[in-house]
Order: sequence, then C-alpha cells, then structure tokens
Amino acid sequence: MNLRRSALLAAVGIGVAIVIRTVGTLAPGLFRTSPPAAGLAALLLAAASLFLVLFFAAFYATRSRGNRMITPASLAALGAGAVFLLHLKGLFAVLGLHPPLLTSWPPLLEAGVPWAASFFTLVFFVLWPKEGAGAEGWERKKYVLPALFGAAVLLAVRTLILANFFLRPGALWFSDLPRGLGAALVPVTVAGSGLILWFLLWMYRSGGAADPRTGAGAA
Repeated sequence: MNLRRSALLAAVGIGVAIVIRTVGTLAPGLFRTSPPAAGLAALLLAAASLFLVLFFAAFYATRSRGNRMITPASLAALGAGAVFLLHLKGLFAVLGLHPPLLTSWPPLLEAGVPWAASFFTLVFFVLWPKEGAGAEGWERKKYVLPALFGAAVLLAVRTLILANFFLRPGALWFSDLPRGLGAALVPVTVAGSGLILWFLLWMYRSGGAADPRTGAGAA
C-alpha cells in the first residue's frame, strides 16, 4: 500500500476514533451495557489502529534512509500495532473468545501500551527531518508543526489516563476518567486528534509528497 492511500485510511480511522471516544465519554453506559455496541466500538478502534500501522509502515518503507530498522516511523508503527492488539483483545472478549496471546496481558501493560503509542507518535513528529528555508519548507511546517502539537496534547491526555490507572486500579480507558474531567477533556482530545487528521489529509492531498528533504511523492 502506498503512502497516499494509507494516509487517507489513517485519517478515516482517526475520525472514527474521535466519534467513538466522544460517545464513550459522554454516554459511558452505552459500551458497558450493550455487548453489540461494545463489540462494534472495539472493531472500529482496532481498524483505526491498524490503519495507523499501515501509514507508519508505508512512511518507513518510502521515506527511511539507509538500513536502519529502528526509526521514528518504525517505533510509531510498533506502538500502533500494540494498540491494535489491545482493541482486538477487547473485541474477542465481547465475542467470548480468549486467545492466550490476548488474554494474559497484565493490567499495567494494558494501561501502558496506549501511552507508549502516543509517546512514539510524538517522537515521530519531533524527529521529523529539518526542512530548508523557503516557501516549500513553510508549506510542510504548516502541517507538521500543528500535528506535533496535537500529538503532545494527546500524550498529555494519555498521561492523565495512566495516572488515573495508578490511583484507581482497573481504570484503563478515557471513559474511566472522573466524569467531569473526561467531559472537559473531550474537546481537548478532539482538537489534538484533529491536528493530526489535518496532517494526514495533507499527506493524502499532496500525493504523499511529504519528504522534507526532497519533496518527492510516493511511488
């Protein structure tokens, strides 16, 4: 899959995740009392994470230089992949399935995986290669820098969720935050995700031409 198509899929996935997490926070009982709704949410969130894996993998394949296996893109793909497994675990639980690989996760790992994925996403944007001066460099910065800020916002929210887990063991998700805090953070989360969504849509519109050093499009 090329970079342009994977960017569009990742953008769609983030849009879907925004809707699900907003609904889950404002109406927390929906996914707790309705197995079909919980299963659908887990399926859609797993798909959204998989789309991010495809995007970072495509970025790694088309933009990485040299033979390095560990790059910001590969770490971000690894983090998104772990989140995909986490949502797959939730889907299988709703279906009454318990594969050993997805049922033996300690609570700390379940709580830490989304935080680590957010951290690797922030690293991806922070370590984006330095652009040169000029109009084309500004065109890229116009989308990359807001996405970096959005990733930082999402990491801050994930840090609050992780802190809530240590204070209230078993509270793993955004919807487990105290109701008032969760409601207050909904627009913050939407804004942070929206900035990354904007970046992904630029990647799609530009045909994947996001190499900060060459401006070359994806093959």
